[in-house]
Amino acid sequence: MKISELVLKLDIPRLDEVYYPLDDSYLYIDYLETQDFTRTINELFIKSIPIHILDLGCGTGILGFCTVYKILTLKFATQVDLSYVDINPIAIETVKSFVDKNFHLFEELEDFSENSIDIHYYISDLFSDVPSTRFDLVVFNPPYLPNDEEIHENQIIDQALYGGSEGVSVSIDFFNQISPYLYPHSNIYFIASSLGGLNTMVPKLSPNFKITLLQSLHIFFEDILLFHARPKIF
Repeated sequence: MKISELVLKLDIPRLDEVYYPLDDSYLYIDYLETQDFTRTINELFIKSIPIHILDLGCGTGILGFCTVYKILTLKFATQVDLSYVDINPIAIETVKSFVDKNFHLFEELEDFSENSIDIHYYISDLFSDVPSTRFDLVVFNPPYLPNDEEIHENQIIDQALYGGSEGVSVSIDFFNQISPYLYPHSNIYFIASSLGGLNTMVPKLSPNFKITLLQSLHIFFEDILLFHARPKIF
């Protein structure tokens, strides 16, 4: 089953306190069908078994779920370790429900077994409560909108939307903390917005990470951007 078909079958919980998949989510999900992503997974399979995946700021959990599904359908790897992380406890409970409701889609895959997937859940502000481990692939859809002067992050959902005055402070903190959790071959996929301070963020990341723009989506007054990052220095 293609990822586009999988998405139509997913039972995705909708709660006011948890970020529901929107265009930014599907920008990454669409990328999973590209030959570029297939080549990346092939390289990871050569280097790492099982493949360790981190979905940080996971919201409903759809990005990690679709990533694992795609990897298993490619049959480069038969074992995947998936960690879900979110600062919002309600999001983590939502992810557990999402996985329970949709796990049968994994079980329908050819050659799937009880050892194919190991899933972990962590309530954590970025990496503060994530156990020390290394990940082959990291997916991060951060809060990337600049704070409006009238927004004071009083609602839980605001944590998933607003990333400081320029919209990039959470992403910068993420990259400042992530190196101990990476291999030299690790791949990071993250979302940003043309409304955010890319001219502030990219120069801060460039000394330690090779940053590549993979895809973009123009919506009204904004471009949503999917980036890939690889570590330069270890």
